[in-house]
Amino acid sequence: MSETKRKVLNITLKVITGIVFLLLLIILVALILISIWRPDPVVLADDNTTEKIIAFGDTRSSYVTHNEIVKLIDNESPDMVIHTGDMINITTQIQSWLIFLFIEKKLWNDGTEFFPVRGNHEDVKWIYNSIFRVPDGNTYYTFERMGIQFIVLDASWDFEPMFEEEKQIAWLNEVIVKDKDKPKIVMIHPPLETTGKYQKFYREGWHELFLENNVIATLSAHVHSYERSDRDGIQYIVTAGGGAPMYPATYENEYSVIRKPYNHYVRITRDNSSEGSYRFEAINIDGTVFDNITSSIKSLIK
Repeated sequence: MSETKRKVLNITLKVITGIVFLLLLIILVALILISIWRPDPVVLADDNTTEKIIAFGDTRSSYVTHNEIVKLIDNESPDMVIHTGDMINITTQIQSWLIFLFIEKKLWNDGTEFFPVRGNHEDVKWIYNSIFRVPDGNTYYTFERMGIQFIVLDASWDFEPMFEEEKQIAWLNEVIVKDKDKPKIVMIHPPLETTGKYQKFYREGWHELFLENNVIATLSAHVHSYERSDRDGIQYIVTAGGGAPMYPATYENEYSVIRKPYNHYVRITRDNSSEGSYRFEAINIDGTVFDNITSSIKSLIK
């Protein structure tokens, strides 16, 4: 090998080594930041001191809108935040997770509890579980706050099976009947009632199961909009306006009460006008309330 070729080869190897070292350094720094910024472990205990819960989802692609929504939520000083799924565009993009966590960390830095719902854009489960310290590593779980039993399910798309479907549905059937008289909210990424863009997520007998066991509302995302459907007193709420582009309506939905293509979040509080009642309010990015409903076990039509 000539001296010139040897020099070129040495320079090439040094450049490649430098690039590899830089990439590894970037990954290391990113992992350190993720470990610092990710939410604290959730404490699954019955907590009746919770007074305000915020739900929102599909933050995904617009960091500016996402940041504005989070600033509004932070000003509310909620006790708990629920993200209904699709935090980022691609699960394997470390930079997207860093931006997501940087924006969101102002919430849990103030002591707000954070409960995630896994969406289709969180398709790589081990990455999702390494960022969100979900109970026992499970992406479906249950907990109690504000006198409500919350049931988190793991389903990504309207046309695909649920994660561990047979096992998960057996688990759902077991936990939903344990405290039959307690009001419940079911959280699942694809909507159970919707006018689209996508079809609703359907499992035979679920609506009847929810009615029998006092589910007063469901919280979903996936269809970028706000929508509330009222079916036999159960409020099927889609809150998917955290930053992703809005979707048009494409399907009929006989139960739909209101649908708005707004960037928004949903506030859940106790309604002190009636024991065991809860108020759901949809808040636009300009801070105005554009939908509100009070729901309770008594409002269910069985």
